[in-house]
Amino acid sequence: MDTPPSPSALPGYWANTASKCAKKNSAPPSPLSNPLVKKIMEDSLTIANYAAAERGLGLPPSRPSSLVVGCLQFTPVTSETLASIAIADSLLSKHSPSTLSSLDVLVLPEMAFSGYNFKDRSCVPLETSTHQPSVDWAKRTAKRLSCVVCCGYPRLDEDSLNAYNSMVVVGADGSVCAIYDKHHLFATDKTWATPGTAFHPLLSSIPGLPSVTVALGICMDINPHEFEAPFDAYELATHSKTADLLLFSSNWCSSHPDDSDDTRFKSLAPEHHSAAEKEKILETVNYWCSRLKPLLRSPRGCHSVCADRTGTEPASLLGTGSKGDVQYVGCSCVLDLKRVAMVANLDMHEQGLLVTKVNLH
Repeated sequence: MDTPPSPSALPGYWANTASKCAKKNSAPPSPLSNPLVKKIMEDSLTIANYAAAERGLGLPPSRPSSLVVGCLQFTPVTSETLASIAIADSLLSKHSPSTLSSLDVLVLPEMAFSGYNFKDRSCVPLETSTHQPSVDWAKRTAKRLSCVVCCGYPRLDEDSLNAYNSMVVVGADGSVCAIYDKHHLFATDKTWATPGTAFHPLLSSIPGLPSVTVALGICMDINPHEFEAPFDAYELATHSKTADLLLFSSNWCSSHPDDSDDTRFKSLAPEHHSAAEKEKILETVNYWCSRLKPLLRSPRGCHSVCADRTGTEPASLLGTGSKGDVQYVGCSCVLDLKRVAMVANLDMHEQGLLVTKVNLH
């Protein structure tokens, strides 16, 4: 039996073996049949893979240990998409290039640039595949900041002609990675929107978020379906149990003209705003946490990144005869659900960009 070859003799050894086999009209043995050769080849592949990873080639990138996330909170101009986009751009421009370039994720509110209360479908500034200013803005901003952008907008599906309260997710390279249609509709949505058929499948390959698993939700999605499903069904949280991030766009009301007098957040004198607003923010965050119970203290760990809007809208826009204003709670925030802690938040009337770092568990 031949002595196993030394590594330096491998090429000639296998060439000689092939020559011998050819004379016998038989195929040469595979180099991998020799344990020494197999080990050398495996080691070479490992070294090549490490080198490829160093150059950013070949292998999937590793999961980051931390991310910088941003929530843009503002009051849009109802039905004036371009005017609202100008507000968003102005708020972003107040931050330094280094702050903006540090972002890995930027989340905007539900129906970020359109406003929220509409009498019927004819009043909604629906966007199509050929006229989609919200999506174009998200793509442009994602490429400019080299970060993932998540933005709510009203969408017309040109095949079904259904209108949806939607969210677009754009990768850091400007590519559209997902369009999600709100699954649980609030009463205000029902004047014009069709419910999405299901929660969006978890995303795990968004450009700019390597090896990070992302779940999506829009406002009412966090509530029991139709407010009729069992409270402990926790539909959105259960769907998101293996996610690292829950990106949540919202137009959460702190009060509505149809609320009873004893539950409505009343307008107060300025000196009382701070205490009352803090109470409302705490109440809102505690409720959100209660609806995300399956994710709380989970060994995997998940962060909720929520962008909510500010300001008011006349309830008369709904055409229901309601008077007064719909007041939005603001309170864009980042929640560490493993620690059950609020990492950072904006106040009820604060318009601006919340930027914070989260450590992935």
